[in-house]
Amino acid sequence: MYPLSSTLENLSKRLAEKGFCRTHHSYAVNFSANDHISYQPSGDGEIRLKMAM
Repeated sequence: MYPLSSTLENLSKRLAEKGFCRTHHSYAVNFSANDHISYQPSGDGEIRLKMAM
């Protein structure tokens, strides 16, 4: 475990070039691990990630 003293906003900006995108105020997702994205009529969405093997 490595302690990290940064906000998710700053971290996601630094990782954007690596394929990460902030999807929620508490989450950032690496889109290379994305399996499927679906959207609801309300505008909410769901991201399904690939299974790690």
